[in-house]
Amino acid sequence: MSEYKKHVDSLPDKVDKTSIYDYENDTLSKVFEGFFNFCSTNIKTEWPKFDVARCGFFYRDQAVNNAMAVKSGTDIWIEVNNHLLESLYKKFNVEKKAVIESLPEAALLKNVVPDDNLPYLMFQSTTMFLYYHELGHILQYDKTDINQRLSENAAAGTAAQFSLERHAREMDSDEFAANFLYEQIKHYFNILNEETKSREILMALITTGIAAIFVLFEMLSRGFNLPIYFEERTHPNTLIRVIGISGIILSKATADFGEKYAVTQPEVIKRSFEIVFNLLEFEASIGNFFEAIKNERVNIVAYSSKVMQLRNSLTWMAGVKLAALNSNSSN
Repeated sequence: MSEYKKHVDSLPDKVDKTSIYDYENDTLSKVFEGFFNFCSTNIKTEWPKFDVARCGFFYRDQAVNNAMAVKSGTDIWIEVNNHLLESLYKKFNVEKKAVIESLPEAALLKNVVPDDNLPYLMFQSTTMFLYYHELGHILQYDKTDINQRLSENAAAGTAAQFSLERHAREMDSDEFAANFLYEQIKHYFNILNEETKSREILMALITTGIAAIFVLFEMLSRGFNLPIYFEERTHPNTLIRVIGISGIILSKATADFGEKYAVTQPEVIKRSFEIVFNLLEFEASIGNFFEAIKNERVNIVAYSSKVMQLRNSLTWMAGVKLAALNSNSSN
C-alpha cells in the first residue's frame, strides 16, 4: 500500500486526486494491491522501446464500471474505477464461482491452472486484458500533440457518436491485449508434458479466456442486445470484438502448435457463448446470437476489414507498433 500512496503522490497536479481510491481498508485490498503492482511494474520495466515509463496508474472511487486512458499535454495515465475491479472479482469468485466450478472445463483444467481455481483465472484474464487494452491506448497517442481521454464505458455513448478511427483504436487495443491473453493461455498449456497435452485442454483454456473477456465487455457496456450494429456508437459491437480476439488467439496457437491441437473458430465461439450464458443474463437466447452471426457474416467481415484496413494504415497504432517490434526482435 505504501508504494501505491507514493505513486499517487507523484502523479501530476492536473490529475484530480479528490476521488482517487484508497483501498487500504477494502476487503479486497490484496486484489487491488496485486493488480496495481502488476501494472506499475509492467509499465516501468517492459516497454523500454516506448516512452511510457512515466505513465501513471491508479484507482478512481466511482460506482460505475469504467476505465480510462488519458493524455494531457505530456502526461499520461491509466485510471480504473474501483467498482469495476470489485464487480469483476465478485462475478467470478463469488456470484458465479459454483457455476464455473461445475463447468466441464474446470475438470479438464484441474492441475493446470493455479490451485485448480478456474474462477480466479478467469477474473485474472479480465484484469490483465483490461490493463493491456488501456496500455494499448496509451501507446497509440503518446507521441501525438492531441489531448485524449478515452472512456471504456460504452453505455455512455449514443448511436450517433461514431468514428471509424475510434472503432479502429478500440479493435487495435483489443488485438494488442489479445496477444498477452494468448501468452497466458500458452503458458498454462506448456506447463503440461507432451503426454498430457490435448486439444480439449487447449480449447478449455481458450474458451474460458474468451468467455471472461465477453463478461468484461458486457460490464462496460451495461448489457448487450441484438441486433448487431456496425458503424455506430463509440465502441465496436461486443460480438464482433470477441470474434476478432478469438481469431487472433487461434492464429497464434496454430503458429505455435501447428495442427496437432487445432481447434476451429466456430467451435470456440459456440462454446465461449455457452459459458457466457451461464454467467450473464440476456434478453436474447443463445440461438438468437448464433443466428445473428450467421445472418450478418458478410457484413461482419466487410466492417471488420474496413476497420482493420484503417488501423493498419496508421503506424502509431499499438498493434502495428507491437508487430514491428516483434519483427525487429526476430531479425
